[in-house]
Amino acid sequence: MTHTPHALTGLDLALDGSRLRFFSGNAPLEDADEMIARLGSMLDKVIEGQGAAERLADELAGKLADAERQLAEAHAEIERLKRGAT
Repeated sequence: MTHTPHALTGLDLALDGSRLRFFSGNAPLEDADEMIARLGSMLDKVIEGQGAAERLADELAGKLADAERQLAEAHAEIERLKRGAT
C-alpha cells in the first residue's frame, strides 16, 4: 500500500483494498460508517449502564424506605417504653 501525502490535510491518502482511505502515519483513520458504528456501540453501553443505574436507584430507594419505616417504629417503641417507665 503506497501512501500519498495530501497537501491540504497533512494526512496520507492510499488505497486500502478497493477503498480510498486517509492515514495518519501508518494508522488508518475511521471512515464515517466505522465512526457511526463505534459511536452507536458506545451509546448502547451508556444506555445499558443508565438502565442498571436506574434499577439500582429503585432498589436503594426501597431499602431506604424500609429503613425509615423501621426507624420510625423503633422511635415509637422507645417513646412507649419511656411513658411506661415513668
